[in-house]
Amino acid sequence: MTNIVDAIKNLFNPSKAEGYLAKELPKASFGGFVVNLAITYAFTTVAQLIGMVISLLAFGVLAGAPTMLLGAVFSVASLTMIAFGVVIGIVLMLIFCGILHLIAKAFGGRGTFMSQLYLQSVTSVALAPINFVFIILMQVPVLSCIVLIPYFLLLLYMIYLLYLLVKVAYKLDSKKAAYTMVAYVGVMVIIVVLLTIALLIMYGASLMALANQGSMPQPL
Repeated sequence: MTNIVDAIKNLFNPSKAEGYLAKELPKASFGGFVVNLAITYAFTTVAQLIGMVISLLAFGVLAGAPTMLLGAVFSVASLTMIAFGVVIGIVLMLIFCGILHLIAKAFGGRGTFMSQLYLQSVTSVALAPINFVFIILMQVPVLSCIVLIPYFLLLLYMIYLLYLLVKVAYKLDSKKAAYTMVAYVGVMVIIVVLLTIALLIMYGASLMALANQGSMPQPL
């Protein structure tokens, strides 16, 4: 289990981040990965529940039924939706980590998939409390737009941490680690574009189906 305080202090200090990841690398194990992942998703799940309470409370005050809306937060449907999101998040993480692993190997990486997964879980644990705050603040109507700027900066720093992670986990030099990241981001962009096109095609097809159904002659 990663010490969250140490992870935050070291990973958010650019001069210490790479050395900290190198120190954590020998600890790589499936058990450590699972524990770190569980802690990360615990933070995320609690933040989502609090965020839902804030959102529904604001809506409930306007609607005059805050108690009913707050009760909806802990309904089976809401909890099932959160659980489904966790499962999807883990599956996507494994897929994206697999893609990054293959790219790093193509550039001569000598590390293992488990090393990458573990170091990624270490960075996730460090980011979990910060994401916790951002998730909640984004549900506050007055603050939701304001926090987007620091959150965007956090995302940029996360990319830098991923670069360091690749460099350490796969024992790559700075240039090859940079090439790996450029290729990885390029693949991610292509995937997003293809998914967007697929969704637009499906949406267009559904609209055409509805239009054709509406134009069909109705039985007398």
